[in-house]
Amino acid sequence: METGTRHLGFTLIEMLVTVVVLGILSAIAAPSLSSFIKNGRLATETNDLVSDLAFARAEAARRGRRVTLCVSSNATGCGSGSAWAGGRIVFADAGTYGTVDAGDEILRVNQSVSTNNVAITASGFSVSSTSTLHYIQFRPNGSLNSDSTGVFKICDDRSGAFGREVEVLKTGRVSLKTTTASCP
Repeated sequence: METGTRHLGFTLIEMLVTVVVLGILSAIAAPSLSSFIKNGRLATETNDLVSDLAFARAEAARRGRRVTLCVSSNATGCGSGSAWAGGRIVFADAGTYGTVDAGDEILRVNQSVSTNNVAITASGFSVSSTSTLHYIQFRPNGSLNSDSTGVFKICDDRSGAFGREVEVLKTGRVSLKTTTASCP
């Protein structure tokens, strides 16, 4: 008795159903994936900023002199704006506050993150009632050279409670204040 030949494979209808199911699942997952990527970018930029702040504070204490973290678009000097995501530098500040002078040593450079659609803004930092939103400075004992506690706000291009806030106390302590800050 001869048995019939058996064909292995998929029918056209089975393939079409599979493609449709994959398309539906992809459409459902795409917004979540986009949000996941944006949250990852915010976390990365927050961690980079916290790392720069901790490094500047530690270097001030280690060197026994003022160390400044400032906005810098060219990696050689401080800028006058408040676009912290446009790049920043850490330097041992022996001269004029918030200015890279001839005797100052640049210790760390953090390049621009503008391709990530991330904005970092500062508020609350001041020295002798003068706002210092383009630089902050740590004293030789590791404390912040500011009359008040300051906050950095990290946002992307979304509106709502997606932002992060990093707080720098007058003592120099840096901490993540919130991961649900309201962004414009």
